[in-house]
This record gives sequence, C-alpha cells and structure tokens, in this order.
Amino acid sequence: MILVATGLLFHKAMGRTYPHLIPAPQPGSQSSGQVSMEDIDTALAAAGDTFDIDPDDLRRLLSLAEQNAIRRSINSTQKSRR
Repeated sequence: MILVATGLLFHKAMGRTYPHLIPAPQPGSQSSGQVSMEDIDTALAAAGDTFDIDPDDLRRLLSLAEQNAIRRSINSTQKSRR
C-alpha cells in the first residue's frame, strides 16, 4: 500500500498520469501496414508519458499482435466459406 501511494505521489509530482492513459485513435485513421520504428517513436512522443518498455520490445509485441490479427482474419474467412 505504501509503495502504491509513493508511486502515485511521484507521478503527481512529475506531472504524469497514473495509470497511463492512451489517447483515443483519431477518426478516419487506418493502418496501412507494418508499424515502423518511426511510428513507435512518434506515438511514444505524442503520449507524453514515460513507459517502462524498450521501443524494440514494443515493436516486436506489435508485430506479434498484427500476425495474430491476420491469422484470425484468415481463419474467420475460411470458416465463413465452409
């Protein structure tokens, strides 16, 4: 409990949000393919908070999520054709 209170006070003193709030996606924005490191750097800068994750790890995580989404989409299409 003391650790959580210390974390909250630290974030308040530093002007950061806790928990981290992710900005809502802009209307009409669409993914045009693979996420680049520049995309990740831009998103991290726009978030205005610090995150305890390496940008390379974040890119790997996003890549895996994209692969899962593609796999799910393919499986869904194949099931609907049966």
